[in-house]
Amino acid sequence: MLGVVIPAAFAMLAPDCGYGHAVKGPSVHASLLDVDFATETVITDAQSTAPRLVQAPTQRKSETAAWLLSLGGTLVPIGAGLLMGTHEQGKTANAISTSLVITGAVAGPLVGYIYAGEVARGMRSFRSRCLVASGFGLLALAVHSDDSYIDGAILPLFVGSILVAISDIKSIARVDGAVRAHNLAAPRPSCSVSPEYFTVHRAIGFRLRVDL
Repeated sequence: MLGVVIPAAFAMLAPDCGYGHAVKGPSVHASLLDVDFATETVITDAQSTAPRLVQAPTQRKSETAAWLLSLGGTLVPIGAGLLMGTHEQGKTANAISTSLVITGAVAGPLVGYIYAGEVARGMRSFRSRCLVASGFGLLALAVHSDDSYIDGAILPLFVGSILVAISDIKSIARVDGAVRAHNLAAPRPSCSVSPEYFTVHRAIGFRLRVDL
Protein backbone atom coordinates (compact mmCIF):
# COMPACT_ATOMS: atom_id res chain seq x y z
CA MET A 1 0.00 0.00 0.00
CA LEU A 2 2.98 2.30 0.61
CA GLY A 3 3.81 4.20 -2.52
CA VAL A 4 6.81 6.35 -1.71
CA VAL A 5 10.51 5.62 -1.48
CA ILE A 6 12.20 7.22 1.52
CA PRO A 7 15.98 6.96 1.09
CA ALA A 8 16.62 8.03 4.67
CA ALA A 9 16.31 6.44 8.11
CA PHE A 10 14.78 8.14 11.12
CA ALA A 11 16.86 8.28 14.31
CA MET A 12 16.30 9.83 17.72
CA LEU A 13 18.71 12.41 19.08
CA ALA A 14 19.28 11.97 22.81
CA PRO A 15 21.22 14.68 24.71
CA ASP A 16 23.75 12.24 26.14
CA CYS A 17 24.32 9.56 23.53
CA GLY A 18 24.29 11.28 20.09
CA TYR A 19 22.51 9.40 17.34
CA GLY A 20 20.42 6.44 18.31
CA HIS A 21 19.61 3.38 16.29
CA ALA A 22 18.18 4.08 12.84
CA VAL A 23 14.57 3.02 12.36
CA LYS A 24 13.97 1.51 8.92
CA GLY A 25 10.93 2.21 6.82
CA PRO A 26 8.60 5.16 6.28
CA SER A 27 7.25 5.31 9.84
CA VAL A 28 8.43 8.31 11.89
CA HIS A 29 9.34 7.57 15.53
CA ALA A 30 9.55 10.43 18.04
CA SER A 31 10.36 9.99 21.72
CA LEU A 32 10.56 12.24 24.75
CA LEU A 33 14.08 13.55 25.17
CA ASP A 34 14.25 15.42 28.47
CA VAL A 35 12.31 16.31 31.58
CA ASP A 36 10.65 19.25 29.82
CA PHE A 37 8.86 16.75 27.54
CA ALA A 38 10.42 18.23 24.45
CA THR A 39 10.51 16.10 21.34
CA GLU A 40 12.98 16.14 18.52
CA THR A 41 13.40 14.04 15.39
CA VAL A 42 16.54 14.04 13.31
CA ILE A 43 16.64 12.65 9.78
CA THR A 44 19.96 11.12 8.82
CA ASP A 45 21.16 9.48 5.64
CA ALA A 46 20.84 5.71 5.66
CA GLN A 47 24.34 4.39 4.94
CA SER A 48 23.67 0.72 5.48
CA THR A 49 20.25 0.45 3.91
CA ALA A 50 19.86 1.03 0.18
CA PRO A 51 16.69 2.71 -1.09
CA ARG A 52 13.96 0.23 -1.88
CA LEU A 53 11.90 0.36 -5.04
CA VAL A 54 8.28 0.45 -4.02
CA GLN A 55 5.39 0.40 -6.46
CA ALA A 56 3.75 3.78 -6.80
CA PRO A 57 0.22 4.12 -5.46
CA THR A 58 -2.62 3.61 -7.89
CA GLN A 59 -4.02 6.97 -8.92
CA ARG A 60 -7.73 7.65 -9.10
CA LYS A 61 -9.07 8.24 -12.60
CA SER A 62 -11.68 10.60 -14.03
CA GLU A 63 -14.86 9.16 -15.53
CA THR A 64 -15.23 12.16 -17.83
CA ALA A 65 -11.67 11.85 -19.13
CA ALA A 66 -12.14 8.14 -19.85
CA TRP A 67 -15.40 8.80 -21.68
CA LEU A 68 -13.85 11.57 -23.79
CA LEU A 69 -10.85 9.41 -24.64
CA SER A 70 -13.06 6.53 -25.77
CA LEU A 71 -15.30 8.84 -27.78
CA GLY A 72 -12.39 10.74 -29.32
CA GLY A 73 -10.45 7.57 -30.04
CA THR A 74 -13.45 6.37 -32.01
CA LEU A 75 -14.68 9.48 -33.81
CA VAL A 76 -11.38 11.18 -34.67
CA PRO A 77 -9.94 8.35 -36.81
CA ILE A 78 -13.34 7.70 -38.41
CA GLY A 79 -13.78 11.38 -39.22
CA ALA A 80 -10.25 11.65 -40.59
CA GLY A 81 -10.76 8.59 -42.76
CA LEU A 82 -14.06 9.83 -44.15
CA LEU A 83 -12.58 13.26 -44.83
CA MET A 84 -9.61 11.77 -46.65
CA GLY A 85 -11.84 9.48 -48.69
CA THR A 86 -13.95 12.43 -49.77
CA HIS A 87 -11.11 14.75 -50.84
CA GLU A 88 -8.39 12.33 -51.92
CA GLN A 89 -8.56 9.94 -54.84
CA GLY A 90 -6.49 6.91 -55.68
CA LYS A 91 -5.84 3.45 -54.30
CA THR A 92 -3.38 4.64 -51.67
CA ALA A 93 -5.71 7.29 -50.32
CA ASN A 94 -8.61 4.85 -50.28
CA ALA A 95 -6.55 2.26 -48.40
CA ILE A 96 -5.44 4.82 -45.79
CA SER A 97 -8.95 6.21 -45.30
CA THR A 98 -10.41 2.73 -44.97
CA SER A 99 -7.73 1.77 -42.43
CA LEU A 100 -8.46 4.88 -40.36
CA VAL A 101 -12.19 4.16 -40.30
CA ILE A 102 -11.69 0.52 -39.32
CA THR A 103 -9.11 1.41 -36.65
CA GLY A 104 -11.39 4.00 -35.07
CA ALA A 105 -14.43 1.76 -35.15
CA VAL A 106 -12.70 -1.33 -33.81
CA ALA A 107 -10.00 -0.04 -31.45
CA GLY A 108 -11.21 3.47 -30.58
CA PRO A 109 -13.27 2.70 -27.46
CA LEU A 110 -10.35 0.77 -25.98
CA VAL A 111 -8.43 4.02 -25.38
CA GLY A 112 -10.62 4.97 -22.41
CA TYR A 113 -10.18 1.55 -20.83
CA ILE A 114 -6.41 1.81 -21.17
CA TYR A 115 -6.55 5.16 -19.36
CA ALA A 116 -8.76 3.64 -16.65
CA GLY A 117 -6.32 0.77 -16.10
CA GLU A 118 -9.01 -1.76 -17.02
CA VAL A 119 -7.52 -3.09 -20.25
CA ALA A 120 -8.84 -6.63 -19.73
CA ARG A 121 -12.40 -5.34 -19.51
CA GLY A 122 -12.02 -3.30 -22.68
CA MET A 123 -10.38 -6.17 -24.55
CA ARG A 124 -13.53 -8.28 -24.35
CA SER A 125 -15.54 -5.94 -26.56
CA PHE A 126 -12.46 -5.20 -28.67
CA ARG A 127 -12.09 -8.88 -29.56
CA SER A 128 -15.75 -9.15 -30.49
CA ARG A 129 -15.46 -6.15 -32.82
CA CYS A 130 -12.37 -7.66 -34.43
CA LEU A 131 -14.25 -10.89 -35.11
CA VAL A 132 -17.29 -9.11 -36.51
CA ALA A 133 -15.25 -6.75 -38.71
CA SER A 134 -13.00 -9.49 -40.08
CA GLY A 135 -15.85 -11.99 -40.57
CA PHE A 136 -18.17 -9.66 -42.44
CA GLY A 137 -15.24 -8.14 -44.32
CA LEU A 138 -14.22 -11.54 -45.65
CA LEU A 139 -17.82 -12.29 -46.51
CA ALA A 140 -18.07 -9.02 -48.43
CA LEU A 141 -14.94 -9.87 -50.41
CA ALA A 142 -16.33 -13.32 -51.19
CA VAL A 143 -19.61 -12.04 -52.63
CA HIS A 144 -18.19 -8.92 -54.24
CA SER A 145 -18.86 -8.66 -57.95
CA ASP A 146 -18.26 -5.85 -60.42
CA ASP A 147 -20.57 -7.36 -63.03
CA SER A 148 -23.83 -7.43 -61.07
CA TYR A 149 -26.20 -4.50 -60.94
CA ILE A 150 -26.18 -4.51 -57.12
CA ASP A 151 -22.92 -5.43 -55.45
CA GLY A 152 -23.48 -8.36 -53.11
CA ALA A 153 -20.88 -6.94 -50.67
CA ILE A 154 -23.16 -4.10 -49.63
CA LEU A 155 -25.32 -6.20 -47.31
CA PRO A 156 -22.45 -7.85 -45.33
CA LEU A 157 -20.69 -4.51 -44.99
CA PHE A 158 -23.89 -2.84 -43.80
CA VAL A 159 -24.71 -5.53 -41.23
CA GLY A 160 -21.10 -5.66 -39.96
CA SER A 161 -20.96 -1.87 -39.64
CA ILE A 162 -24.19 -1.82 -37.62
CA LEU A 163 -22.94 -4.52 -35.24
CA VAL A 164 -19.60 -2.76 -34.74
CA ALA A 165 -21.36 0.57 -34.15
CA ILE A 166 -23.59 -1.00 -31.48
CA SER A 167 -20.54 -2.45 -29.75
CA ASP A 168 -18.83 0.95 -29.89
CA ILE A 169 -21.78 2.67 -28.27
CA LYS A 170 -22.01 0.08 -25.51
CA SER A 171 -18.27 0.17 -24.80
CA ILE A 172 -18.15 3.97 -24.64
CA ALA A 173 -21.24 4.07 -22.40
CA ARG A 174 -19.73 1.52 -19.99
CA VAL A 175 -16.26 3.01 -19.64
CA ASP A 176 -17.35 5.00 -16.58
CA GLY A 177 -18.07 1.70 -14.83
CA ALA A 178 -14.51 0.60 -15.53
CA VAL A 179 -13.24 3.82 -13.97
CA ARG A 180 -15.36 3.30 -10.86
CA ALA A 181 -14.05 -0.26 -10.51
CA HIS A 182 -10.49 1.05 -10.79
CA ASN A 183 -11.09 3.78 -8.20
CA LEU A 184 -12.64 1.36 -5.73
CA ALA A 185 -9.50 -0.76 -5.89
CA ALA A 186 -7.20 2.23 -5.48
CA PRO A 187 -5.74 2.65 -1.97
CA ARG A 188 -6.70 5.69 0.05
CA PRO A 189 -4.14 7.70 2.05
CA SER A 190 -4.30 7.22 5.82
CA CYS A 191 -2.52 8.62 8.87
CA SER A 192 -2.43 7.28 12.42
CA VAL A 193 -0.69 8.27 15.68
CA SER A 194 -0.29 5.86 18.58
CA PRO A 195 1.63 6.04 21.89
CA GLU A 196 4.47 3.58 22.33
CA TYR A 197 7.33 2.76 24.68
CA PHE A 198 10.67 2.65 22.84
CA THR A 199 12.99 0.19 24.57
CA VAL A 200 16.03 1.41 22.62
CA HIS A 201 15.68 4.92 24.04
CA ARG A 202 13.95 3.88 27.28
CA ALA A 203 11.35 6.57 26.79
CA ILE A 204 7.67 6.94 26.10
CA GLY A 205 6.84 8.55 22.80
CA PHE A 206 4.50 8.18 19.88
CA ARG A 207 4.52 6.48 16.49
CA LEU A 208 3.31 8.34 13.42
CA ARG A 209 2.36 6.17 10.45
CA VAL A 210 1.44 7.55 7.04
CA ASP A 211 0.24 5.17 4.31
CA LEU A 212 0.01 6.57 0.80
